[in-house]
Amino acid sequence: MRIPKINCAKRSLVLPRSDWHKVMELIVLLLAGHTKEAMLLIDQLFEEGVDLEHFAKITVETWRKILLAKMTGDWQELAWEAGEDWLKKLADASQKFSGTDLVKIIEIFIEALAGLKQTLIVQLPLEIAIVKTAQVTAGSSGLKAVKSVADKKEPALTEKRGEPPVG
Repeated sequence: MRIPKINCAKRSLVLPRSDWHKVMELIVLLLAGHTKEAMLLIDQLFEEGVDLEHFAKITVETWRKILLAKMTGDWQELAWEAGEDWLKKLADASQKFSGTDLVKIIEIFIEALAGLKQTLIVQLPLEIAIVKTAQVTAGSSGLKAVKSVADKKEPALTEKRGEPPVG
């Protein structure tokens, strides 16, 4: 009996696609305070047809492993999965964050994972998680906190209402 070869395209029809390196990329972006790039990554994954629920599960598990490694000082398990290049990036980026910060981030992504089952806009729970994570990382690392669009008044909009431009 001949076993048919299954290529990546056929496999992705049955198995959820989620690349570990994309999870690592998201986490490093978030730890570095690169909110915009993290949001764009989620949008890219959605456009590529990545199963965002599966991606979120792997992201939660990876955050958990970072927390355990940080608390125990044993990065070996993460090294096996992430590889040496990603491990160095993760270890360096997580240095400035406490265990409490990482727990908050894990809770944020668990909430996003639950939200993925109930939302009409598939990527929205992860986008919200990114914004909430940015608030945690901004507070821990001294980075400038994320500001909403509402916090910035457009000069053209304020002038139309007869208000002086904000600047």
